[in-house]
Amino acid sequence: MPDYETALHYFDLYFTQVHPWVPVLSKPLFYHQWNTNRDAISPLILEAVFAIGGRLADEPCQGAQWLALASGKVWEVQVCAALIWNANLPVGHADAFMDVPRLSTLQALLILIKAREAAPKKGYYFRSWMAIVQCVQMGKDLGLDEHHADHQAGRGCDDSPVECQMKTRIWQTTFNLECMIGSPQGGKPQHRTPTSPEAIVMVTRGC
Repeated sequence: MPDYETALHYFDLYFTQVHPWVPVLSKPLFYHQWNTNRDAISPLILEAVFAIGGRLADEPCQGAQWLALASGKVWEVQVCAALIWNANLPVGHADAFMDVPRLSTLQALLILIKAREAAPKKGYYFRSWMAIVQCVQMGKDLGLDEHHADHQAGRGCDDSPVECQMKTRIWQTTFNLECMIGSPQGGKPQHRTPTSPEAIVMVTRGC
């Protein structure tokens, strides 16, 4: 875990430069949990955010460390081990979060797709496509594909307004990334547009 000041710097970089394009977190909720109950934040989300923050802070080895830890690529950690403060890192544990569908896991996977853009490796495009396919399936398992339609039909949900909006934005982001990643490779979206065309525009300022 980075020190407190470094972590805040990474968060600021993430929410300033990346969050507007991948609005899968609630900024107020994230900071509230960080300041009051850090255990409520998925470790996978923190690793994904730290991976992006490290690269944006011109600390590529730090970013690679967190990306490797989240992705489960032990060899990437070993490359950076001599340059980071803690060489004895546990094996990457993204797979440990795949036992059951979780909204936090889906959020982290979408952030990780963005994190890998900074250092694409051989097979990057195929891996990105497989990753977004996994995200689509997890979103369906969580019922995100029916969430907006349920509200349109007058069926409410038990989520708070923040959680409800976040689910919609996560599904919209998944749809957008699937189109952006799959279209150049000839792929077709595996799910319908999550909302009406007018609702696809996502307002993220202050969120």
